[in-house]
Amino acid sequence: MLQAIYLRMEGMGVGIVWLLRAAWILATLPIVVALLPLPGIGWFRSVLLGFAKRGKVLRSNSRLTVPQRFFSHFYVVAIFWTTMLLVAVWFYAIKSLPSLIEQDFFSAITSHLTGGSHAFSLHKSISTREHVYNVWLSVFLLLLMEAQVVRRFYETIYVFNYSPSARMHILGYLAGMFFYTAAPLSLCCTFAPEVFDFVKNMVAEFIVKGKDHMSRPEFNIWMFVIPFLRLRWYAWIGAAIFLWGWIHQLRCHEILGSLRDKTEKLEEYVIPYGDWFEYVSSPHYLAEIVIYGGLLVASGGADLSLWLLFAFVVANLGFAATITHRCSILACSTFLAAAPLSLCCNFVPEVFHFVKNLVAEFTVKGSDPMPMPEFNIWMFVITPFLELRSYTWIGATIFLWGWVHQRRCHEILGSLRKKPENLGKYLIPYGDWFEFSSSAHYTAEIVMYGGLLVASGGADLSLWLLFAFVVANLGFAATITHRWYQHKFDDYPRNRWAILPFVC
Repeated sequence: MLQAIYLRMEGMGVGIVWLLRAAWILATLPIVVALLPLPGIGWFRSVLLGFAKRGKVLRSNSRLTVPQRFFSHFYVVAIFWTTMLLVAVWFYAIKSLPSLIEQDFFSAITSHLTGGSHAFSLHKSISTREHVYNVWLSVFLLLLMEAQVVRRFYETIYVFNYSPSARMHILGYLAGMFFYTAAPLSLCCTFAPEVFDFVKNMVAEFIVKGKDHMSRPEFNIWMFVIPFLRLRWYAWIGAAIFLWGWIHQLRCHEILGSLRDKTEKLEEYVIPYGDWFEYVSSPHYLAEIVIYGGLLVASGGADLSLWLLFAFVVANLGFAATITHRCSILACSTFLAAAPLSLCCNFVPEVFHFVKNLVAEFTVKGSDPMPMPEFNIWMFVITPFLELRSYTWIGATIFLWGWVHQRRCHEILGSLRKKPENLGKYLIPYGDWFEFSSSAHYTAEIVMYGGLLVASGGADLSLWLLFAFVVANLGFAATITHRWYQHKFDDYPRNRWAILPFVC
C-alpha cells in the first residue's frame, strides 16, 4: 500500500517536472528563433516584437493592450504564490523530514540485524539525506525569490510612476502571469507532489480533529537556523550573486523612477544615468539576469528546470533590451548620419563619382601603375586654408568657443556622480555656463553648429535647416529640463534661463 502511494507521488512529481520543462522550452524557443538572423522570418519577428513592446516603444490603440501599471498584478500573484510554496515547503521540511531520517536510520539497523544488504541500506540512507538537503535548499531559494518579488511589488507602488499612456500587450501581460507562477514552482518542482500531499493531509487533520487536537511541534530557533548553516558553499556563492544583482536592480529602478518624480514628466522619456546605466541601455534587465543566475548557482545547477528558467530569462530580457536599445539610438543615429552629410551635400555626387573612378582605376591597373601625386605639405594643408575667407575663420572661432565650453560643462556634469553616495541622485550643476543656463551643454552645442553655419557663409539652405533642427530639438529638451529643475529643487537659482539667455 505504502509502496503504491510512493510510486504514485513519484509519478506525479515526474509529470509536474516535465510539464514545467516543456512550458519553459515552448516559451523560450520562439524568442530564440526571433533573435537568430534567419532569412524569411521577418514576419514572425515583427509579430513577436508587437507582443513584447511596452511603454515608450509601444504606440498602439489596439484593444489588446492593458495599462503598464498592471505590472503590480504580477507581483501580487507572485507574493501570494511564493509565500504559499515557501510556508508549505518549510513546514514539510520541519515536520516530516526528521522522521524520514529517523525511519531511514532504523530501517538501516533493522536491515543490518536481519542480514539485509548493507550496501543497499547505505545507498538508501545517502539518498534520503540528499533528499532532505534538497528540500532545505529549496526553502533557501524560495526565501531569495520572496525577497525579489516583495521588492518588485514595493517598486511598482512607491518607486515607479508609470505614464498614463504607457501600455503593454495582453499577451505580454499573460506571459508575466505565467512567469511568476512557474518560476517559484520551478524552485521546488521535484518534490512538489509530496508537499501538496502533506498540506492536504494537514488540512484534513485540522478539519477532522480541530485546532485544539492538532499536534504542535516544539518551537526551537535552532531548528530554523541549523539547516541553512549546513548548506553547501555554492548556495552561499549563488546568494551573494543574487544579492549583488538585487541591490543594483533596486538602484537602477530608483534612477528610472526618479526621472518622473513630477507629474509634468509623466509623458516625457529621459535618458537615465548612473550605476549600470553607464554601461548598458537596460541595466535593470541585466541585474535581473544576474539575480536568476544567482539562483541557478545557489541550486548547484543539477536541476534542468532551473537551467530552462534561466534560459527563458536571458532570452526574454535580451529580446526586450534589444528593442529598448534600438528605440534609444534611433533618433541619435538619424541625426549623426545626416549632420555630416549636410556639410558637403552640394557636391556629394561628384565625390562619389570621383571615388568610384579611383576604385575602378585601382582595380584595373593595380597599385603599381597608379599615378601617385607628390606629397607637399603646403599644397595639401596650408595654402588652401590660407585662402579661406574671413567669415570661415570667424565661424571656426565660434565653433571652438562652443567646443571648449561644452567640454567644461560635460566635465561638471560628470563630476556630480563621481562619489558613490551621489549615484542615482540629481544635483544642481554649478560653474561655467551653468551659471546662466540650465542646459549649458545644449547652449554650447547650439553655439558650435552656429559656428559651422557662419563658417559656411550661410549660402546653403541645408545648413540653415540643420541649424534650425539643432535649435528646435535642444531648445525643446532644455525647456523640459529647466521646468523639471524648478519643480525638483526649491532652491534652484532664479536667474538661470532654460538654454539661451534673454531668449528662453
